[in-house]
This record gives sequence, structure tokens and C-alpha cells, in this order.
Amino acid sequence: MDDPTCVTVESKPDIGPSTKSVEDLNGGKVEPGDTLRYTIKIDNIGTQNATNVVVTDVVSTNLNHRHAADGGTFNAANQTITWNVGQVNAKASATVRFTAVVVKPLDDGTKISNQASITATEIAVRC
Repeated sequence: MDDPTCVTVESKPDIGPSTKSVEDLNGGKVEPGDTLRYTIKIDNIGTQNATNVVVTDVVSTNLNHRHAADGGTFNAANQTITWNVGQVNAKASATVRFTAVVVKPLDDGTKISNQASITATEIAVRC
């Protein structure tokens, strides 16, 4: 039955536009011994709150002196920082950060890759 007066309401969180950035705190080229600040911004552009939001970030072994801000905890055994963010309201955002120092010595041209995962009760894993 095709009823043109019937509509389906969609109401869910949407953290799709969430971003991660990195900044060398002394500016310029990244060199051994430099401190990097990583920022993860969780943007919920959806129409429903995202609950039980957790951000997980496995940190490269080419970074040391890791310091999790914003309530994050670092597990040295698995090189992982975890933030239990809780709720991110609809049309709102939350930000978590950490700093780390590039190990010394380190070969020229070494690539340091870093990704995070964001989960919420209503959302599947996003990498």
C-alpha cells in the first residue's frame, strides 16, 4: 500500500563529520623530540543524543611521554588511550586531546600514523 500521507521519521545521532588533527607545538617541521598535540572532535550533527560515547586511540610506538587530557587514561600495555565521553547531545560536540613526544633518535622520513575509533550505543564502530 503506497500512502502519500504516511511519513517515516528518522531520529538518530550522526557523528560522521567528527575530525582528528595534529599540531607540532613548536611549529615548523616535525623532528625527534618535538611535542605533538592530537585533538579529536566528536560532532553529533544528528537529531538524537549519542550515549555511552567512547573514544579509543592506539598510539604509535614512535611517540612517548603520552599524556591524555580531558579525562583520558593511557594503558601502557597496549599503547591505548581511552576516553569515556558519556553523552554527546544532538547538534553538539565534545573534544578530547592528548600530547606525545616524538622519540629520539628516529630515522629521517619515518611516518607516524594515528587513528582513533569512536563508539556509542546507537552507532557502530567508526575508524
